[in-house]
Amino acid sequence: MAGLNLGAMLILGLFVLGLHLVSVTLAKALRAYSRTRLEDVCAERGHPDRADDVAHHDVRTERSAEALAVVTGLLLAALLGVIAGRLAPHMATRLVVAIALGLGGIGYVLAGIVGRVFAETVIDTLWPAAGALRVMTAPLTYGSRQAEFLVEHLARPRDGQPRPASVEVEIPADGEDPEDIEAELPESARELLQRAVELTRKDVAEIMTPRSAMVALPSTVSARVAARTFRESGRSRIPLFGENRDDIVGILYAKDLFPRVAEEGMDSVIPRKLVRPAHCVPDTKNAYALLEEFRQRRTHIAIVLDEYGGVAGLITLEDLLEELVGAIDDEHDVPTPADPVVSLGGSRYEVDGTLGLEELNERLNLHLPTDGDFLTVGGLAFHALGRLPQAGDSFRQDGVEFTVLEVADHSIRRLRLDLQPAAAVGS
Repeated sequence: MAGLNLGAMLILGLFVLGLHLVSVTLAKALRAYSRTRLEDVCAERGHPDRADDVAHHDVRTERSAEALAVVTGLLLAALLGVIAGRLAPHMATRLVVAIALGLGGIGYVLAGIVGRVFAETVIDTLWPAAGALRVMTAPLTYGSRQAEFLVEHLARPRDGQPRPASVEVEIPADGEDPEDIEAELPESARELLQRAVELTRKDVAEIMTPRSAMVALPSTVSARVAARTFRESGRSRIPLFGENRDDIVGILYAKDLFPRVAEEGMDSVIPRKLVRPAHCVPDTKNAYALLEEFRQRRTHIAIVLDEYGGVAGLITLEDLLEELVGAIDDEHDVPTPADPVVSLGGSRYEVDGTLGLEELNERLNLHLPTDGDFLTVGGLAFHALGRLPQAGDSFRQDGVEFTVLEVADHSIRRLRLDLQPAAAVGS
């Protein structure tokens, strides 16, 4: 910078300041934008596919914009020092610094406001340069990611599990009377915090909808059949598969299908062309980490893969939220009973098909297998019968008689258990 005259440095400073403010605006916009509103903006401007591209690269681009903001900020500070030194004989150095910092601070705040308020318009306008931005800042973003991985690895406990969330609330251990602990929070808040901690210890395999209960359609499905499936199942997102159910070609959204059908007619729409890429996760992925991943990727559904790359099931944002706040029933759901195990008198019980086998064993003092390819009572019934059963079908497992009571949406909803079937028959 020693060879530059004052005018050239001022021009360079204004350019760097502009670049800094643009990068700040883009980073704020990518952190605040709405996928639905972005789709509307992109469609109005004649490039509807841009919204999908943004969704695929928003996290990387946000990192790149933040990296550029840091670099340009440091460069501005260096330029400010040089300019202040040049002007010091004619103007108080403190005054120069105060003016520059004031202008920079106001510009930063305004850039953040513009990025948050006009997020979708900012992203659509600046996105053509996003690819060049990612390439230009690749060394910086790669270095920061490696540093994050290193710090996470060093901070990870020896058992390899992610660190649970830290909360300033004492949660009672198993067998400890909650009344012995001072009630600093309402009971509902205490339960929510305890569930959040428990979520950090679960894999998605413990929460997912198993493959046998998934609602999925072949990629050759017609718009008419797809629309009917959406209406009958109450789903808003349905996976489409190719040659077999392990070949997921994408996720079909109801909000993509129905407007196109209304616009072009049922027979003109090909659902396969409307699918969005499927987000796939391993069945060993931590459930709490997936919740954060859903937030960052702005998606609500993921396909769960087993160790061989086959489809093990699917998991949604609603599944994860239900682990925190309990069952969330909408107008399409059969109301969830308050207790998944209802005594019918004697040795008979009615249970929810989604009830975990470990919890059932604990509550009824049973010894049903928990080391198989199924984790729920419904999964056990699928495995034992070898097919999707009908109401009334029954089987025995470890001395317990199971009778299917309700089947809906390709899943077992309710079953009846008799813990003493022989005695029941004898009576």
